[in-house]
Amino acid sequence: MKRKILFTILTIYFSLSSFSINNESNLLLLDNSIKQRSEIQKVKQKKISLYISLLQVSKGDQLFRVYTELHKQYISYRLDSAMYYAQASYDVAKQNNNEAELETALMNIIEVEKKFGHFQEALDMLKTLNPESSTIDRRYYYHLYHSINYLLYLDAFTNTEKLKYKNKTLYYLNLLLKETPINSSSYACNKSEEYCLKGESDKALSLLSAYIKKNPKEVSKNSNITFRLAETYHSLNRRDLEEYYLTLTSILDLSETKKEYMALQQLAVLLYKKGDISRAYNYITCSMEDIVFCHARCRMSFVSEVLPIISATYGYKMQKEARLRTIFILVISILLLFFVVVYVKLRKRNHELVYMHESLDNRNEQLLTLNNKLATLNNSLSESNRIKEEYIVQLFDLCSSYINKQKESRISMNRKIIAGKINEVRKELNETSMEAEELKAFFHHFDEIFLKLFPHFIQSFNQLMLPGKEIKIKGNELLSPELRIYALIRLGITDNSKIAELLHYSVQTVYNYRQRVRNRLSISKNEFMDNILHLC
Repeated sequence: MKRKILFTILTIYFSLSSFSINNESNLLLLDNSIKQRSEIQKVKQKKISLYISLLQVSKGDQLFRVYTELHKQYISYRLDSAMYYAQASYDVAKQNNNEAELETALMNIIEVEKKFGHFQEALDMLKTLNPESSTIDRRYYYHLYHSINYLLYLDAFTNTEKLKYKNKTLYYLNLLLKETPINSSSYACNKSEEYCLKGESDKALSLLSAYIKKNPKEVSKNSNITFRLAETYHSLNRRDLEEYYLTLTSILDLSETKKEYMALQQLAVLLYKKGDISRAYNYITCSMEDIVFCHARCRMSFVSEVLPIISATYGYKMQKEARLRTIFILVISILLLFFVVVYVKLRKRNHELVYMHESLDNRNEQLLTLNNKLATLNNSLSESNRIKEEYIVQLFDLCSSYINKQKESRISMNRKIIAGKINEVRKELNETSMEAEELKAFFHHFDEIFLKLFPHFIQSFNQLMLPGKEIKIKGNELLSPELRIYALIRLGITDNSKIAELLHYSVQTVYNYRQRVRNRLSISKNEFMDNILHLC
């Protein structure tokens, strides 16, 4: 997954025909890759563990292939392990009596010896192989000769030695090119190296540019191509582009968990000369750590020469920065002391003003609280007066109506007594329907008055119920018994016995109605009672 993300990022950065070099972005990406080395290494170890687990179930040629794959995994990661598995594959090849496997295993051992820096031992073992053998991998064979002589060329001290190994490198490079497919990335890399060794760097750049134009994705996934571009630009003295491609190569090397590499070391030297000491020190330190981990002694000499120089310069830079920090801290301390003195004086002067402001704020808060309480009290009184006025008027009307009805009833009964209709009077006195009608009229009258005072009471009350559990009014009623009970509670009458007396219910009936409403609530009982007292 990380490799795919890296591939996408590098593809975006690169454009062959024209691009503006923004290598700072690449360097930041490289810095992050160095920080994440341990995470990438864990992925590598998991992959190696999978191959190791296959050893227990593999035999014969399959066992040889597993050992060879393990050598491949370790060759640029940890050389002692690479040597162990190369020798193990050689022993298996002997048991299999397979000539091709023996040749491949021996060349793998030679590859490790080369990276250990044992050039002569590697050359001696190469001489035991026959390039004309029908089973030998000649491309691998000539690659080993070419790479060993190229390393000897880089390490040579005298001009005579350099010329000797340069010619040998070119010779084996020519043989290697004959064994390499002309359209492959290996051919482009090897041919461009040949051009550079011959001093024809322009041709090398043209070759690589043509290859990348046909294969644009290679530059974001093939570290050999990007390293050859860096070497070519080095030959052309284009330090900006050399730095750019060394950075890309280093990112790819780290993403592939390589511990034996050249790009990051060369980039460290280039940045050191450019004046980016911190990065140069970080990169050369990372290179040394990886070389020690990998045991790649052939890279040790170069890093050993460069590391002390960069470390010394970095140390001097750190000392200089430490002195500047000391001066900066001293200046800041003096300024801080000055500001503390000024602050103490200002605080002393403003203390009384702050105290007065706080006192004034407290008084304002008290006044605001009192005003709020007064407003609440006024609202309550206003509502109470409105209720009283309404109910006093209605009370007089109701009493007057009852007095008239009593008068009419008394006159009617007197007439019947005079007429001797005693039985009718007795029947009329025992009749209960009149009381029911009067009670019904009383409820209707109460409901009208209440809804006049609180027109939205029913709607607001039902909003406190669960969906589908709302109180519904039957027939010509204005309020249901439940609503009438809570109407009295809204008026301040909360005692069940008092409510039962006013509505001519039993106390148990009032309790049952209230319990029925509680079972329908969408809120808690306490919240419900608080809301009832404020419904309008």
